[in-house]
Amino acid sequence: MFTVFIADDEAKVISGLIHRVNWKKLDAWAVGYAENGKEAKEKILELRPDIVITDIYMPGMTGIELINELSDTVDTVFIIFSAYSEFEYAREAIHLNVVEYLVKPASIREIETALTEARSRVEEKRRNDVWRKEEYVLMKLLDGADIPPEELPLEQGNAVIAIAVEFEDGEKALGEAEQTAGQWKLINGKVYTLRRKKRLIIIGVQKNYDTDGGLRRWLLMRVRDLFSEEGPAGYWGMGMTAESWKDLDQSVYSAEEMLDYSKFYQSQVEDPGAAAVKAAEPDDIMSYGDELILHLEDAAAAAGILDKIRASLREIPRDTEEVKVKMIEFLYQIRKGFEETSRQKIAPEELNWERDVVYKLMKAHTLDQVLEVLEAAVAYFQRSARESQSAFTQSLVGRIQSYIRRNLHREIVLNDIAQYIGRNPTYVSHIFRAETGETLFEYITRLRMERAIQLLLESRLKIQEIAAAVGYEEQSYFCQVFKKYTGRTAGSYRKMQAEDKKWALKG
Repeated sequence: MFTVFIADDEAKVISGLIHRVNWKKLDAWAVGYAENGKEAKEKILELRPDIVITDIYMPGMTGIELINELSDTVDTVFIIFSAYSEFEYAREAIHLNVVEYLVKPASIREIETALTEARSRVEEKRRNDVWRKEEYVLMKLLDGADIPPEELPLEQGNAVIAIAVEFEDGEKALGEAEQTAGQWKLINGKVYTLRRKKRLIIIGVQKNYDTDGGLRRWLLMRVRDLFSEEGPAGYWGMGMTAESWKDLDQSVYSAEEMLDYSKFYQSQVEDPGAAAVKAAEPDDIMSYGDELILHLEDAAAAAGILDKIRASLREIPRDTEEVKVKMIEFLYQIRKGFEETSRQKIAPEELNWERDVVYKLMKAHTLDQVLEVLEAAVAYFQRSARESQSAFTQSLVGRIQSYIRRNLHREIVLNDIAQYIGRNPTYVSHIFRAETGETLFEYITRLRMERAIQLLLESRLKIQEIAAAVGYEEQSYFCQVFKKYTGRTAGSYRKMQAEDKKWALKG
């Protein structure tokens, strides 16, 4: 059902619209009316209709002024219904993105056609609003934000899996894949899509935990359909299964790691006649590598990850030699990650890699002996991380803040920050929040809003220009964030501050 408000200084026009339009056929109803521009503004702010039909010349305020004052405040589409057909009015209506400009007298059929078009615009805005809200929250989750479940506009679930997709053919193939994945229907769950530069992130959430691998198998089947022998060539990687939305960043990061591994591996072994699809799934042990590196300083968290690794190795029968080789590979991953994040090499006198890790693993006869080598190596990494982390982390955070301040006017992506300081994205999010108490998303938003306020008060830039100056491509999204941050729209904030300044000067 759609609500419509009528603003016109002629009572007979209002009566004609209310009684002659087939509201039932349009799935709409007239929620209110006003014969005065100022009264119309007050009622529209109170009723928040989906559609407004307004005359141009009315007592108190013109229709053009009404639209101008409400455009940043209410999520409403407008139809102008006026006896004036001058070009200037029509041009102004186009500038204001009015749905239709009807010249009186107009037939009921013309009015209903305009309302149908307006209704389509409202439906599109509703879909876009939902999508933007979901995208906004997903980006915050990827940035490490801790959002309570009751505040998530997302399907709740106990199993969340991310897939990272990249195409060699670029934007066109990515757009088609995004459209296709957006139509997937998951029983007891939902599928979301999110763009990260030249990659598409597909996220599946299921209400029940993925104990039997059902969600993973379903996503595998679907993502393989994105790549056909005649279709675009590309790569994809599937991430670890997260138990809730708060661990989405871990699943996405591991998916991107698998994608990168897939690209590297294929570049080494693939011949020209190989299949177009290059896929990689995380190994049940290897997927814990980055998580363990991230939590080396947190003894309880690291112990929990080690427990998961032990359980994984004990629950699934494996060949002993296979386990040894896999553990060497896993510990090498930990070693490389530790050296990259701490920028220090392993001291041979502290941990002789060949003697204390490789040799001991190859000589191990039982799973317990393999796990002992794992625990000893992790204990070394934990000690070294605690000793060197504090001062180094502080310098990294300073570089991150400097990068953000310099690039506030453009799109800031976590991967770009990570590349700038030479660290992986998950690590960047973790240390920034640990040191500052803010997530990267919160810090960037705060700086942007502070800069926007400064520009509102000290410049004559239009709202759209200010939005672009602080890194927002869409004015509507900037206005949404600004209102949430300040409690006011950008236009009313500027007006309020100007009035306060005027009164201060009079005093």
